[in-house]
Amino acid sequence: MKNNNRNKKHILSLLLLLILIGVTFFLIFKKTSIASVRLALSHINPIYVVMGIACMFIYVSCEGECLRIICNSLGEKISFPKSFVYACSDVYFSAITPSATGGQPAMIYYMSKDNIPLSRSSLSVLLTLIEYMAVLVILGILSFFFHFSFIMHSTLFIIMFCFGLVMSALVIVGSLAAMFSKTLIQRFGRWCIRVLAKIRIIKDTESANASLDKQLAEYKKGAEYIKTHPIISIRVFIISFIQRTSLLTVTYLVYRGLGLNDTSMISVLAMQSVVMLSVTSLPLPGAVGASEFMFTQAFGNFFPRDLVMPAMLLTRGINFYFNTLFAGAVSMCNHISLMRKRRKNNSSKNNAR
Repeated sequence: MKNNNRNKKHILSLLLLLILIGVTFFLIFKKTSIASVRLALSHINPIYVVMGIACMFIYVSCEGECLRIICNSLGEKISFPKSFVYACSDVYFSAITPSATGGQPAMIYYMSKDNIPLSRSSLSVLLTLIEYMAVLVILGILSFFFHFSFIMHSTLFIIMFCFGLVMSALVIVGSLAAMFSKTLIQRFGRWCIRVLAKIRIIKDTESANASLDKQLAEYKKGAEYIKTHPIISIRVFIISFIQRTSLLTVTYLVYRGLGLNDTSMISVLAMQSVVMLSVTSLPLPGAVGASEFMFTQAFGNFFPRDLVMPAMLLTRGINFYFNTLFAGAVSMCNHISLMRKRRKNNSSKNNAR
């Protein structure tokens, strides 16, 4: 039943994402001809496209390295290939769920399948999220002042930016509270157990609560270790900065690939940072629709009129659609491998009887 519920949620998330993509592309090509987009993209320098794809590998690799550093510091030695797979599960499930809420639970789930204790996996994922969101907020605020005059002339941009900033700040504060407040994380854990018991995923609530208390003790030890070893957070922050920058750089590479060179790299990255902060917390899978719209509004003065749509499609094609497909393929391969391993173990147990 547990697997059926998870599969149903997965299918519903994918369906919602596909519907949003379909509506978005319908609206795009209602105003822009496919022929004009194809013509514009046929002139792009392929080297910049390859560089953009490379940026996405850097993006996922950085997240994997952040997880590896934190897990290793907590005594859970994991290899980089394994942490890369965890990062892919985050990228994929974040893309197909509203407000990217599915990524962190997916990582914790797959880490648990590799016998990484919940106390350490959840702490690693939380710290990675905090550092990533902190970089997003800092870059977003700096970029806001860089493009202050443009943003202040758009009521939509002001509303979207403020919403994204507040929601991202709340995620950081909430995650920090969860890391260092035993009472808060305990209440949250017990609430999760009650919900899971109501839908009959957990049957023995007393045993689950006892297990939670044991995990919380280990969790608290890990949180204290992180607090007293700030060098870990500094390393993760630097890598998160590289991760975020690699994502932003895709837009500039598309800009250069289309033969444009009038605007500085910093200006393009700053505007893309504002766009991403504005849409990151919207309750839409992958911020599909909102990201495309905000891109066309933000970069109307960066690209010639006939290149705005092609630039948006290629940028999103690389930093979202390609990234999601690649991460999804890796996650699927990992999931299939885990299923085969479980079947093999079950078969061995049955033969032993």
